[in-house]
Amino acid sequence: MPLLVAFGAVVYWPGLTTGFFLDDYLHSAMVHGRFPGIRGPFTLYDFVSDDNRAALLARGFLPWWADAHVTLRFLRPLASALLFYEHRWLDAWPVVMHVHSFAWWVAAVFVARALFRTVVAPRAASIATVIFALAPCHALPVGWLANREALISLVFGTVGLVSILRWQAGKGAWWAALAFVAFALGLCAGEYTLGCAGYLALFAWTAKCKPARRWVSVLTFGVPLAAYMGVRRALGYGAFASGFYLDPLHDPLLFLRHAPWRFACLIMRGWFSQEPGTWDWGTPATVIVAAGAFVIGARLALVHVTEQLEPDARRTTWTLVWGSILALLPMLTALPSPRLLGAAMLGVSPVVGVLLDSTWFRRDAEARHGAEEWTAIVATLLGFAHLVHSPAAAWANARLTRTYSREFADHAADLARRLAAKTDHDVVIVRGLDDVFFYGFAIDALGVEDTHWTVLSRTGHVLCVRRDASTLELVAATGLFPASGGDLYRSEVNRIVPGDSFHAGELTARVDEVDPFGPRRVRFHFGADVADPRWTWVGESRERGFYDATPPKVGFGAPFDP
Repeated sequence: MPLLVAFGAVVYWPGLTTGFFLDDYLHSAMVHGRFPGIRGPFTLYDFVSDDNRAALLARGFLPWWADAHVTLRFLRPLASALLFYEHRWLDAWPVVMHVHSFAWWVAAVFVARALFRTVVAPRAASIATVIFALAPCHALPVGWLANREALISLVFGTVGLVSILRWQAGKGAWWAALAFVAFALGLCAGEYTLGCAGYLALFAWTAKCKPARRWVSVLTFGVPLAAYMGVRRALGYGAFASGFYLDPLHDPLLFLRHAPWRFACLIMRGWFSQEPGTWDWGTPATVIVAAGAFVIGARLALVHVTEQLEPDARRTTWTLVWGSILALLPMLTALPSPRLLGAAMLGVSPVVGVLLDSTWFRRDAEARHGAEEWTAIVATLLGFAHLVHSPAAAWANARLTRTYSREFADHAADLARRLAAKTDHDVVIVRGLDDVFFYGFAIDALGVEDTHWTVLSRTGHVLCVRRDASTLELVAATGLFPASGGDLYRSEVNRIVPGDSFHAGELTARVDEVDPFGPRRVRFHFGADVADPRWTWVGESRERGFYDATPPKVGFGAPFDP
């Protein structure tokens, strides 16, 4: 284990040396009083709600197209409290905060090892521990402080599962009590603990113990879950009117429409270490078909392996398979990402460990044919995917997070220097990237306070036409923002149609043309001449940072590119 932890430190080293990233700037602003709305130790994940939605829109921290009822509030009091006091005392030393996150990763690996040693043979458990420890799902929670709740939830959820298995094995009642406390703390850390519910239900269903112990097993999770959901509902927590997050209780039809594609993406990432975004598959339907083909091939091999196991081992293996699948269901509420796979890997890792143990360490040297040969091929591919590709992907993901973090900080510092030389801090972003709404908080932290942001579009190439002294028209090829691609601030249920108008401060936006991707032609009317020197006109590029995007003369147009 010390060697594995050391190797994990190498793999996740880029994450440990990452600065603040996206939501981290919001949390810092909340703690130090720079965020619209009062936030305390337990409410750092209350991003957008009734108490600050109007203020965020007025400052430009919400875009003009944001739904009038968009809400982004997550009930994570334990994770929030830890971050609150760290930001209060350690804002200048993010590396210390990342070491704290890495400590939770170490804890997750140790408790996962305890779980694996309980459910599968020792050698398979050892393989599973390596697979779990170096999975790409941990890269972002280690490198992104605001996502640490994924690791905290995973630790407590796994402790709960280990405790329940020992309770079902006939151990003392204190194991059930420990499971209750662990699940409660996990839910207080974040909703990622919901991914453990499927394992617990299946363990209770298949356990060889008295019915009373089965019911107690269910109640150790069911009671904290009922309390958590009750508090969540009573306090109005959740994500509503957002395309990035889909609430199955609030928008069931929209959730069901996107669930197959999201599920297929998570299956490909979790079981096969494949990133659908890097494959030229074209449509969500082709991703679903490809995932189905991968699953069928792996299932044939797994059926062949499990047929050779003892009945108890066979039942446990399939319990872990189905548990890993059920663990994905609560994660379908968010846009697919490796960070959602921590709980699923508690099942994927030992199952792959069993497959590799049974295939790679056979004592007979007979030639393999038919099912034996197919199983060997699948085992080789899965072994490469999880023991070679996954660690490399984890390191690459951690490095990418660090690169984006440093680029963001550099671009914010450059724009802050430009704004510091001006009396007015009104910034108009003709076209930006998906991180553009976090810059205001980063620049406030650099001492350029009371900035006002006006983001006109979040797209690629855009044409800007100046109709008169105070009116601009923006035309994009595929929508000025990703209305059908999981936009954080607006759900595709509340569609924008031609003729709709939006008001944000002095800005009025009138939609003239819409395509399946969203509004593609919008006319913006400002309260004064766009040549007024109080405005700083910029565009955003990943490579160039913020570049000058001065509007053209009246009657002319100008293109702005990424």
